[in-house]
Amino acid sequence: LAPLDVVAGETYVLLVDNFNIGGGGYILDFTTGGPNPASITDITPPTMVSLEPTTCTPTRFLTLDMSENVLCNSIDTLGNQFTITGPSNVSVIGAQGKDCAIGSFSNTIIIELSSPIYIGGGYTLNVHAGTNGLKISDFCGNEVIDSGLLFTMPDIVNVNFDYIITATCLEDIFQFNDLTTGTPIAWNWDFGDGTTSNIQNPVHTFPDT
Repeated sequence: LAPLDVVAGETYVLLVDNFNIGGGGYILDFTTGGPNPASITDITPPTMVSLEPTTCTPTRFLTLDMSENVLCNSIDTLGNQFTITGPSNVSVIGAQGKDCAIGSFSNTIIIELSSPIYIGGGYTLNVHAGTNGLKISDFCGNEVIDSGLLFTMPDIVNVNFDYIITATCLEDIFQFNDLTTGTPIAWNWDFGDGTTSNIQNPVHTFPDT
């Protein structure tokens, strides 16, 4: 066949009917039937695409989707290739490919945080070289470019409280103090004796039994 003239920027469809399946995908063989071998070179680095939506349930894990499969052995399991900036003071303590238990590459990375993110707002997940200087890379050795991915976390309410008891001979007076983090908009206290309260820091009296 005569050489095909191509134009940069245009899209072409390659139909392959002679291939071998390898451990990393398909190995294309262009040498059959012609004296001039050809090759296809991937020079596009992997990039962070998106984080899967989070819910109102606190979690220490983020699910990151990459633009393509990356090598599992290029992901630092200690999470040193990622950092997070934003309203909440959290750090990355681990990372692993979602599909690495069954293969050598994955296009999804599970990122483990030091603690759940309770404070809502805008955050940035940054990818960079790890402390050993290595970067996440694809099957062709293309390394991820240092970049940041913006994402928004909902404001999660983490319920907590304490109390102070004032005891007398006839009754115990409890001062309840709301220590909830996040931005609660309503309170509903149930004291277990048939009474309730909807104020933030109620005082309740229990008879001495």
